[in-house]
Amino acid sequence: MDFYLVNGTHFANPAQPRRLFAHPLRAAEAAMDLVNCLRADLDPVALPPAVAGSWFEALSEAQRYRLASQGIPVAGIAECDLPDLAEFDVWIEVHSVDISTGRQITAQATFDEVERDAILAALRLLQARGCPTELLDIATNGESHAILSDDAIDILCERLNTAGYGRLPRVVVTLEGGLVSGAVADQPVNLLVIDYDVEGATDDEISEIPQDNGRTAGAIASFWTGAAITNDPAWIDAAIAALDGAGDA
Repeated sequence: MDFYLVNGTHFANPAQPRRLFAHPLRAAEAAMDLVNCLRADLDPVALPPAVAGSWFEALSEAQRYRLASQGIPVAGIAECDLPDLAEFDVWIEVHSVDISTGRQITAQATFDEVERDAILAALRLLQARGCPTELLDIATNGESHAILSDDAIDILCERLNTAGYGRLPRVVVTLEGGLVSGAVADQPVNLLVIDYDVEGATDDEISEIPQDNGRTAGAIASFWTGAAITNDPAWIDAAIAALDGAGDA
């Protein structure tokens, strides 16, 4: 099953909004909403909200407008160079997920604490003794890249040691207007959101979800995984600390 991740960057705001959709039309509508927010922040008079046509064309117009307002000639600038020069962008990523297993086809592999320790031991052995000839093809993926240096192995081991394995994951789900607008976790997780408020939804957006009584109920389901979930344990620590502080007040 394909899911559509809408991403955006802002020229004056470091936060990166992300929204996940199960239907491409809903994703396109969300992309247009982000583009229109950017247009309003740039110049709501010169760049009125786009209500029809391609969100990509509306985005390109806004990017070129920002460059022109900065005195940068826009003639001859390729479309692919506009996001970096204008310092903002909107794009849609397509992710394929096997719902039955929760495995994202394009996701990075995850592993438990025992598997992590085995990987750490193998990395340290590689660092101490070098790579056996019979394993060089694996270590370099058929000589498509160089073998890890000692410094790179140190960095990788540190990442594995601080990844948070061995304890329950913490997941924060944010909502805006009753809709899930983002998810943050402190380690790799999968998140399935089931919304039984289907008012205004089309038939192809509604899934029948099993209930305790053996029946089913219509709901809108969205599956968050991999790139859709921000990995930010420091932010979660700060949010929990703020809640603890509020409770003490």
